[in-house]
Amino acid sequence: MSKTNKDDEIVKLLVQHLDRIEKKVDKLDERLDSSEKVAIKQEANLEAHMKRSDLLEQSQDELKDAVKPILKIYTIAWGICKITLGVGVVVGVLSGIAKLMGLL
Repeated sequence: MSKTNKDDEIVKLLVQHLDRIEKKVDKLDERLDSSEKVAIKQEANLEAHMKRSDLLEQSQDELKDAVKPILKIYTIAWGICKITLGVGVVVGVLSGIAKLMGLL
């Protein structure tokens, strides 16, 4: 083979290798584009989720504020029930003692 033929073969092989490399780079570029699209969608979903979470937290705070007066009333009513129960027990005990002693 002559030197020109060898050079031509080398150039031809180099061109083939470069073509393969270019095809692989193109495939990688397509994958990267696809990954970027997924990342953009996930970021949008995350933003929507964060907004919903903020709204839920705000709603929960509003609900807590609305329930506070009800809890105060419940606490007062429960205290009155305890006092009434205590007074009833004391009256019952004193009544029992008075009956035993023949005072009633």
